[in-house]
Amino acid sequence: MNYWITTHWPPRVGKDSDSIGSGVWLPDGREEAGNDLRPGDKVIIYQARSGRPEVRVLPNGDEEIIRCLRGKEGIVAICQALSNVYKRSNIKPTKYIDGTEIWWCWSADLKIISKSGFLSRENINKILGYKTSYNYRGFGDLHSGLKKITKKQFDNLVDLFIGNIDTVKTPNKKRLNSENNGESLSHFLLKHYVASHSSIVLNEENVKKFQIEFSFPTGDRADILLTDNFGRIIGVEIEITVDDQEYEGILQAIKYRYMSELMTKRKLGDSRAILVAYSISKKMKKVCASYDVEYIEVNKNIVNKWAKSNEGLRIKKSYKK
Repeated sequence: MNYWITTHWPPRVGKDSDSIGSGVWLPDGREEAGNDLRPGDKVIIYQARSGRPEVRVLPNGDEEIIRCLRGKEGIVAICQALSNVYKRSNIKPTKYIDGTEIWWCWSADLKIISKSGFLSRENINKILGYKTSYNYRGFGDLHSGLKKITKKQFDNLVDLFIGNIDTVKTPNKKRLNSENNGESLSHFLLKHYVASHSSIVLNEENVKKFQIEFSFPTGDRADILLTDNFGRIIGVEIEITVDDQEYEGILQAIKYRYMSELMTKRKLGDSRAILVAYSISKKMKKVCASYDVEYIEVNKNIVNKWAKSNEGLRIKKSYKK
């Protein structure tokens, strides 16, 4: 896997200031800068402070000048490449107010993974070894706006990016026997095992527990909220088994995903929903896949063994029937 940083101009006037283009765009003649870009590569998007005013020709022949909004001048998104760099045949050269033309006919498709954080130009420059004043004009290989970076640089940038997510933990409302509410011991142990071994259960690095039993103002309560390596919030619904026609767990996971975005100040789309159980029927796995809900089956023997460990016994003591 390769790691990249690409530069984007800010959105044009009339567009949403928070909109982020999901692609790498390279001018004709500089496409070789993306020769090594492959599907699955990770790509950081840096938004410049400004961009060239564009000249558009109206149907009556008049010209209209479209300027850019004030850019954020920093990292605005972490992405994953969905394609190699390819040539788009339906793109014409773009004219700019300074008399130049650029033919942005080379591109690669991106999927935005996280956009809730931010990292300023000055802090990026420290990681990449540039002078504090460097402004990323003419950045990248062949001045293409695209440059390969090391995994260490990528990880450092991502850590700082997600570290700036303005997140809020809402305190749980006081409730009687917080763990009983009809919860079985089996559900209780699976929930706490997943929360304390989240990276192992999800098979991902740097998954962290955000909160167990996260309460919403609506009275709903998520079994677990986690954060992943890119700062996305994860709503986790715990079930013992999920048989055909048991939609409750899937619905809960979907609900908690979007509610937690709002309550933890993530941007729309910076979340995941996961259904965890000891067993999930094939039919319900297909339903999960259709509605973007990840599903994980946990080996019950592993949880039972953990329940007999010092950690498991300590947590088990807090269970109230």
